[in-house]
Amino acid sequence: MAYNTRGLSVANGGLSGQHYQQWVLDSDDDWGNAGTADSILSTGYITDAADRGMQVGDPVFVRRWDSYTDPYTRGDLESGNTACDWAFVSAISTTGTNVGAATLVRL
Repeated sequence: MAYNTRGLSVANGGLSGQHYQQWVLDSDDDWGNAGTADSILSTGYITDAADRGMQVGDPVFVRRWDSYTDPYTRGDLESGNTACDWAFVSAISTTGTNVGAATLVRL
C-alpha cells in the first residue's frame, strides 16, 4: 500500500503550551524502515505533512490495521506489539520531488 491521506488527523492543538501538535496515523502499511518503499518509516512517507502543518518533533500515535480505507472502513487492529506505537516526525523534505513530505522515526 501507500500513505492514505484520510488516515492522518490532529489529536490536539499542542502539548502543554508548546508549538508541537500531536497526530494520529491510521494505516495498513508495515512499519518497515527508511529504505522500504511504502512503509510507515520510509523516507517521505507522509506526503502532505507540510500542507497539514506537521513539524519536526511532532509526536505521532500510529495504529496499524489489517485493512484501512478511511475512519469508517477499516478492519481489525494488527495483533501483537506492533499494532499501536509512537513515532515522531524526524524530517520534512525541503528539496527534490517530495518537498513537504515527512519522515517518521519509531520510538
